[in-house]
Amino acid sequence: MKNYLFLFSIGPVQSFISQARKTQDLYAGSFILSTLINSVMKKIQDKKVNFSFVFPHDVSDSNPNRFVIKVSASSESEVTALGKELENFAKEQFVQLVQSSTEKILSVQVSEEVKKIIKSQASDFLQVFWTAVLLDKNSYSDSYNKLESQMGSIKNVRSFEQLNKGNGEIGRKCSLCGERNVVFYRLNDREKGGLSTRKDGLLTKLYIRKDDVVFLDGKDSGLKKGEGLCSICFTKRNISKDFTAKSAYNKNFPSTAEVALMEWLYRNKGNQEISEYKRLFGSSFNPELFYKENLTENYFIKNDYPVEKLHNALTKLNKLNRIMKEENPPKYYALIVSDGDHMGKWLSGEYLKDKNRLEEFHSKMSEALLNYAKKMKDTIKPPNGALIYAGGDDVMAFVNLSRLFDVLNVLRDEFPRFEDMGFEVENDCRSTVSAGVVIAHYKTPLSEVLRWARQMEREAKELVGRNAFAVAVMKHSGEINKTAWKWKIDGKNTIAVIEDLLKELNNKNEGFSDTFIRNFGFETEALGTSISSDAIKVELIRLLERSFLGKSKEIKYKKSTELGETLSKLLVEQSIGKGYTRKDNFVSLLNILAFVSKGGK
Repeated sequence: MKNYLFLFSIGPVQSFISQARKTQDLYAGSFILSTLINSVMKKIQDKKVNFSFVFPHDVSDSNPNRFVIKVSASSESEVTALGKELENFAKEQFVQLVQSSTEKILSVQVSEEVKKIIKSQASDFLQVFWTAVLLDKNSYSDSYNKLESQMGSIKNVRSFEQLNKGNGEIGRKCSLCGERNVVFYRLNDREKGGLSTRKDGLLTKLYIRKDDVVFLDGKDSGLKKGEGLCSICFTKRNISKDFTAKSAYNKNFPSTAEVALMEWLYRNKGNQEISEYKRLFGSSFNPELFYKENLTENYFIKNDYPVEKLHNALTKLNKLNRIMKEENPPKYYALIVSDGDHMGKWLSGEYLKDKNRLEEFHSKMSEALLNYAKKMKDTIKPPNGALIYAGGDDVMAFVNLSRLFDVLNVLRDEFPRFEDMGFEVENDCRSTVSAGVVIAHYKTPLSEVLRWARQMEREAKELVGRNAFAVAVMKHSGEINKTAWKWKIDGKNTIAVIEDLLKELNNKNEGFSDTFIRNFGFETEALGTSISSDAIKVELIRLLERSFLGKSKEIKYKKSTELGETLSKLLVEQSIGKGYTRKDNFVSLLNILAFVSKGGK
């Protein structure tokens, strides 16, 4: 028997997960890939193959979209057969998922052509890559790096099937992915009588033959009026119960509005007025109905709520707001995207002094990353937020704005210290993580929020030099503020400084108003970059004293001096990346914190 390293990967990841209009779409995409990879890993276990996991440490709910195993086989052809079998199994599982998820709603008569289209779209979608190398007894490190190199080469040469035998494909594309033809469509109110047919036999608006599309109605379809989805994206919206039974699928993943309201709802848990208001809408209640701006006839019609309930809803919501003394519940939430820095170099053993210990290092590293993913899963749940995925070193999550910096602290502090696992590392290297954060209004298109989250993660890595976080605020007015910082500055935890300032901004008795932020911004704008660090400290202290909300002079001077010195060090000692200036980055941070302290109001 010979030992081989075997690498298996499922995709596409980024596009499949991020093609979403709803948070449920986003979560479903991640869940599908995670469940598929787990099914393949369990398939290997069921085959009683002589193998051991390298990455991840074991089958779990927090696995990335790939795995590496060490497998014993009599020949290379045996390993090849295993790879082909697992590839076919993964693709078959996905096709079955799409078919079962689409068939569950097909109570209407469906043409055989539609069934063929569904199977075709599902069969052509999943990207499965695998490769294997003979394990060198003398150099696990060389074998592993060869394995990764081979996988990179395979992914760079992708085969594809031409649509319609090279003749292209006409027809309206899916509202989510924009890539495949619509298979499921919900008519809007103007189209209830049906779509007319053109001379060439295609439907107007859809440019698809009538027998090639399924028309749905009602909210149970998961589609909004006038929305059309391909079979893949429809599956994300309506996952089969047979598939979700394999794992703990959250069919009620919180919407952006619900995440924004998490702290508000948590504080008012058990409130009878809230319960009574929700009962008015029954099981179809949407947290967006807590916002008075949505209690309109157009909103009710668009979202299938009986218009006759509108007056009663307004009355009850006004009463609820009077009792809670809060006319404007929070409307902003945060999206976090993070991953480990230089993971490729850690995995390749580049940072290890003794490359012969790479296999042992992989084992401990894999276990540490699994524990990290579990920690993030335990942390990011209501009222903190809602986790999209935590697989290995990668995390994506929606977070309640009031808990944002608490979650960032855990994300940074709990990231595994690879250098402390009993292995000597080169040049005193340290494992780090970088994060991109977007604070957005619940009505901001999710695609834009996702794009900015990825951009801020790149800026944390590329512009600030990793081991950093970058935050952008997308105000509903269209204004965007952004700031980027190292996790530690001058040995002090940046998040701790941020939390101290937020605490003072929220302290209405002996804290500070945000007037010092506005005044400091105005003054530095006029003075430019010529002001010295000592002058900055003195001016910050002076402005803090003027914005102090308490009456005690002793407390005012003490707090103003301490906070002024801390903030001036933050400004002076920060690491500046391309596209940022020291002053603007600092003022932008202060403005963002003032915004957060008010709950985004």
